[in-house]
Amino acid sequence: MRPMTPALILLSALWILGGSYFLSSRFFCPATAAAGAATTSNLSVIDGDFKAISTGNFGFQKSAAAITITPDAKEKVFKKTGTYLGANADKMLALTGIYGSGEVNKTEFGNLGIARAEAVKAVLVENGANADQITTAGIEKPKPGFIDKKLYNAVDFDFTNSEVTSAVGSTLNFDESKTIYFEPEQVDFSSDDEKLMEIIKYLESYLATNPDAIVTVNGYTDNQGSSEDKMKIAEKRVERVRRIIRSYKKGKVFSSKQVVRNPVGPQDPQADNETAEGIAINNRVTITVE
Repeated sequence: MRPMTPALILLSALWILGGSYFLSSRFFCPATAAAGAATTSNLSVIDGDFKAISTGNFGFQKSAAAITITPDAKEKVFKKTGTYLGANADKMLALTGIYGSGEVNKTEFGNLGIARAEAVKAVLVENGANADQITTAGIEKPKPGFIDKKLYNAVDFDFTNSEVTSAVGSTLNFDESKTIYFEPEQVDFSSDDEKLMEIIKYLESYLATNPDAIVTVNGYTDNQGSSEDKMKIAEKRVERVRRIIRSYKKGKVFSSKQVVRNPVGPQDPQADNETAEGIAINNRVTITVE
């Protein structure tokens, strides 16, 4: 067997060193690459011809509602969307925050999803949006998709005009058509209420073409009294309205998982709680669908 020449020895050494580096690099490490891709996923907000897209994102630490936003996302999505809303008074934006079942809610809001949606709302208002154009809600997901104890892009954006046409043919105002009002301490509600029946029929027609849609029942109150008592009222209102929706046509239209409860309480008032008129407006249940 002929001995290796110096040139061949050098080439062999370079081959071994280069291969070791290649195998240990991030480029060739599937787990690291996948994690990196997830944390830098794109963010896009679209409404017809309006498109706000960035390579950055926003996120929340587990069990927290403080928002962190990458510079790219703040400039290309949040600032652009806030300006868009400010320039289009007929537009409404529903923000639905996501939270996991294992998270601890340390905020003043009914759940972490609402708190996260409120954090997004605050940034949009800072960038030109009118607060009255934005509604907030929260929805629980069993596996929301945490990466290193952080949840990215955890608020859904859903645009609509202030006036939308239902499939049953009537023109419905976004604020009023899916809202029913309560007296300050009222928790019961008639199962054959004309307004609620109109909303349920609208939802039924919507689900005919969107069978996977989720209906969320959001309960609000005034702030006259303790937050704990107001949350209990909100919970009872939400449960009552949810039961009416679920029992429609003997429960054959809406499944249990399809109708979600979201008691909010005194947060997110739509009017001044220091007046009787404002209190009347704030004691409400809104029904959203997505």
